[in-house]
Amino acid sequence: MLRKKNSKSGFSIERRGPVPSRRTIVVLGAPRGGTSLVAGSLRLAGIFMGDDTDPANNEDRAFNIHDGNLSTLTDAGPRRDFLASIRKTISHRNSTHAVWGWKDPIA
Repeated sequence: MLRKKNSKSGFSIERRGPVPSRRTIVVLGAPRGGTSLVAGSLRLAGIFMGDDTDPANNEDRAFNIHDGNLSTLTDAGPRRDFLASIRKTISHRNSTHAVWGWKDPIA
């Protein structure tokens, strides 16, 4: 919910209800749009962003299984395998971390 506030922008975000104890943060955006900066900032703030994170772009290699081959995301067979792998990783992370995140490796 947005509400008017006496601030420079004129608006602030107001949360209603309790903050969830379990959260997954997904960093999405256009290539060269600052996603590596956001993911790195989250990592430095203590958010678990992966076991095998590339320090150059803050991408968890567990989510970069397509290795830049976007047909993995569009062809039926490879897409099914890709999604199965991602679902397994997400399920594992949800069971081992209350708050964690990952950066879309295409961003």
